[in-house]
Amino acid sequence: MITRDKTAFTFAEKQLMDKTIITVKSNSALKVEGAFEIRDESGNRYDVGDRTVVSLCRCGLSAKMPFCDGAHKTRFKHEAAAFTLSPAPKKES
Repeated sequence: MITRDKTAFTFAEKQLMDKTIITVKSNSALKVEGAFEIRDESGNRYDVGDRTVVSLCRCGLSAKMPFCDGAHKTRFKHEAAAFTLSPAPKKES
């Protein structure tokens, strides 16, 4: 049980209440914080233990893909700047 403000929650309830935040870092990885699962394309979960923060590789140079191992340093350049993504294309019926 996780306790907050004198109210007890199960781990599953706590995960539902948490928000996942993905931060795009300049010249670096994607920082994932909060409640999350990471799966491969077959649906298999990566075992991240009880971590609530991981960094995902954006440069493709990590030996621990999809996780960042710092291989990008001095070899990956991208300035993170938020923008509005255009609407998703409408699916034809």
